[in-house]
Formats: sequence, C-alpha cells, structure tokens
Amino acid sequence: MRHVAAGRLSPEFWSAPAVAGALARCDFPVLLEEIRRARGWTQAGLADEVGYSQSWVSKVMRGKQVLTIDQAREVSRRLGIPVHLLRFGLMLEVATAGRQEGANHRDMARIDEAFRLAGEAMAAGMRYNSERVLQGSRQFRRGYAGPVTAQVHDFDQRLRATFS
Repeated sequence: MRHVAAGRLSPEFWSAPAVAGALARCDFPVLLEEIRRARGWTQAGLADEVGYSQSWVSKVMRGKQVLTIDQAREVSRRLGIPVHLLRFGLMLEVATAGRQEGANHRDMARIDEAFRLAGEAMAAGMRYNSERVLQGSRQFRRGYAGPVTAQVHDFDQRLRATFS
C-alpha cells in the first residue's frame, strides 16, 4: 500500500506507467487490478467497494464484462479515479452514437451524458492547469459531428471561454 495516504491514492500512483497507460486507454481491467493491489484488497474487497458482486468484478478484470458509461462513472466515483485523467475517446465513442439524422431519444441522452462528462473533465483540466486535458477537450469537440443538443451548446460555450 505504498501509494495510499490518508485513505486516498497518491498522485504518484496515477502517474505510474501501468496506471497512466490504463487511464489513457480507459482500460478498466488493468486499472481495477492496479487499484486492488495498491490498496491490498482481494477481488471480494474490491467488489464491496464498487458495489458489485465478486463475479462481476472478476468478469470485468478478465475482459469478459464491458462497463457501460454509467458503470464506469460510478466505479470511478467510488474508487476515487480522477475522471479528468480518463481518455476522451470513450466519451467520443458514446457521443457519436447519434450522428445520423433522426437520432432516437436514447442516443440523444447518451450524447448529452458524454458532453456533460467531457465538461466535467474540462473543468478539472482548468482547475489543475492540465494542458493535456484541455487539448483533449478541443479534440473531443472537433471529432464530434452529431446533432447539437443543449449540452453540446453549453460545452461549446465553455470551450470558447477556456481558449479565448
């Protein structure tokens, strides 16, 4: 538990090569394993912390269970994973689900959620003066070609304010 102080994982933990790589790829199996080891937890202990069964955690760690955006957000919150360090590609994949004209209501909700999360990450990038996160925000928006919802419009305004 060398990276744990006052119940939190240290900044050095998040910048360790295996963890930083997992964050960049949004590789939750590796990320969960690194957190589990750093905290000295068993899989059952990790399952208790994230609020899922041990068999679910096992499936995630073996790559047999893919997390939904909601699960990824909840697991990140429960484990203290800094959301601003997760790659923007995940949010872009979710957001581009509704690119076609006439996207259904479910796709629009997913687009809004992706832009809400990207907005949170951009705010964290401003707070921590992270150029990488701010550039990721810009790339995220450039890569999106779907419908402009209220969340997309809000994100655009914040992005313009950040870079002006």
